[in-house]
Amino acid sequence: MTDATSEAGPVDAAARNTVERELGRTLFVEAGAGTGKTTALVGRIVNLVLGEGGQPRVRLSKIAAITFTEAAAAELRDRVRTTFEAKQHEARQSGHRERERLCNEALEDADLAAISTLHAFAQRLLSERSIEVGVPPRVQVVDEVQSQLAFEDRWSQFVDQLYADDDIAEFIIRASILGVSVGNDRSPLRKVAKIFDDNWDRLPEQSGSSVAVPIQWAELRDAAQNVINLLPTCTADTDLLLTKVSNLRAVLELFVTDTPDLDRLRALDRLKNAKGSNGQRGNWPDVAEARATVKAMAAVAEKVHSQVANDTLQMLADRIAGFTLDTAEERRREGELEFHDLLVLARRLLRSSAEARTELSARYEVLMLDEFQDTDPIQIELALLLAGVVEGDDEGRFTGKWDELDAVDGRLFMVGDPKQSIYRFRRADIALFLAVREKFESGRVTLSQNFRTVAPVVEAVNVLFDELMPDDSPAQAKYQPLKPFRQAPADHRPLILGGPLDGTAAELRLAESEDVAAVITNIAHKPGDWPVFDTTTKQWRAPQMRDITILLPTRTSLGTLT
Repeated sequence: MTDATSEAGPVDAAARNTVERELGRTLFVEAGAGTGKTTALVGRIVNLVLGEGGQPRVRLSKIAAITFTEAAAAELRDRVRTTFEAKQHEARQSGHRERERLCNEALEDADLAAISTLHAFAQRLLSERSIEVGVPPRVQVVDEVQSQLAFEDRWSQFVDQLYADDDIAEFIIRASILGVSVGNDRSPLRKVAKIFDDNWDRLPEQSGSSVAVPIQWAELRDAAQNVINLLPTCTADTDLLLTKVSNLRAVLELFVTDTPDLDRLRALDRLKNAKGSNGQRGNWPDVAEARATVKAMAAVAEKVHSQVANDTLQMLADRIAGFTLDTAEERRREGELEFHDLLVLARRLLRSSAEARTELSARYEVLMLDEFQDTDPIQIELALLLAGVVEGDDEGRFTGKWDELDAVDGRLFMVGDPKQSIYRFRRADIALFLAVREKFESGRVTLSQNFRTVAPVVEAVNVLFDELMPDDSPAQAKYQPLKPFRQAPADHRPLILGGPLDGTAAELRLAESEDVAAVITNIAHKPGDWPVFDTTTKQWRAPQMRDITILLPTRTSLGTLT
């Protein structure tokens, strides 16, 4: 039995024709899982090179196709090559010599074409104009593992410098008193340093220049004196409020006498945690006022504590920022660049030099951005600086924002699926995806025909995600339903096993394992109810054990299952 498919063709055929044939338009394509976006992308590249539809031909060497991983780039390059080989064969067989020549030229360009990751493309830009951003002609790109090791070395070096700097020794002690460790691997400052390192282009250029801010004690001194003044007004030595205040007397004295800042800081916790409660009415001239005085002092102590903590952490964060910028600058000079350095410096090149923009814009006539849902904010800026109309200042520099730029018709193509965004830790941002989509709304195209999955599964996914993702939001785009192309010969609805069950974790794992085993037994005994599609023979057949996959969130349940 062959795979049953829709006989009328894809329901989004018009959208696919737009992607592959309307080569003179800037398009923003939203393509869900299994909709054949790579096929459409390859089709557009091939048609650009062959000049289909009367459009001016674009050499493959002048097209930049950017995707997110090296594996995806390799697959895209292979599919482009394979398609041109097939087109070349067809042209030779039909005697179409000019078309054959164009295919030959594309195959010659294929190995050197800019079909790559974003970082590799940025490196390519820098290699062509390296002097303008002060990068050596040949750079070494440090991979993620090396970058992490380098960060650990830099952090250790920074901590040593902090401890050796007499100018901020007091701040180090302040941080320790406030419970913020500096040298510990779990230090919150280390986390700050890592965030700064990953986003150094967003740090102020003047980082590292902040000066110490004196602690303002005057308000707390007055508040502490007010509490001390309460002591002689109580008429009962056993009053609980008096006892509390008396126990604080030595601490309060630190704030009304000439006491070093660090000694006061060590005692600050006791004051901000003081409770203005208890106290008998007959033991005080005004017990409510006495309680309020203690509470007011505690509130002032809390305010001072917060301000000191803020000033201390601000000072240390500023030092971290300055150190981060210095090390980024050192990497630039030495030509040992991390992935993020490549993007930042490529943007700097295009922002600062009109000559570079002109040359590189001519070098890459069409930019095609795959997996756009995982785009770095710098990516869209690079794309528009190359594919857009850029008005620089008198020195040729562009100082505006990316959304001020408009792409020249046909020079920019973007495709992605916001539901598949997985690289937010690398600054991928759905809000950015939505903003770019809105900017290019006139060129928005949606591919909705799913060729990968049979109808019952697609329909179940549509129902589930339509409820989970009903509207656009800064965290997630609205779900766009998929339309199944393949029809199943049997009931292929997803099954949900189990349900609420009381018991220990071990008992729950056992029950789950028994359910899974029961389903596998059913598959073995009634294979006709569980047909699978063989991608080799293109036929439906009875399932085999090797067709079954069990996915686990962790290995905890593995022992019980086996």
